[in-house]
Amino acid sequence: MAPRKKRPVPKLRKPEDYRAEILAMLDHALEKRMDFILAFEEEDEGVFPGMHAMSGRLITRCMLGTLRNRMDLQLDEGGEYRAFDIEGR
Repeated sequence: MAPRKKRPVPKLRKPEDYRAEILAMLDHALEKRMDFILAFEEEDEGVFPGMHAMSGRLITRCMLGTLRNRMDLQLDEGGEYRAFDIEGR
């Protein structure tokens, strides 16, 4: 049996290096009125830290309420939350 090949270590970039891609995704989400989420994943036992950018129909009204409640707990720790009034479709 052949030995298993180790997964190569990816070339890691700083989060700022993805700014153009993230802004393009955000522009698209704003244009289409889709949800946009940027989430960070911490390093965990050999798993590389990650940053995830997602757009689409992701958040239900109930989930939004849950997230707002979680934000209330993190405002003292530097978290930010903004709500914007927008025109209807």
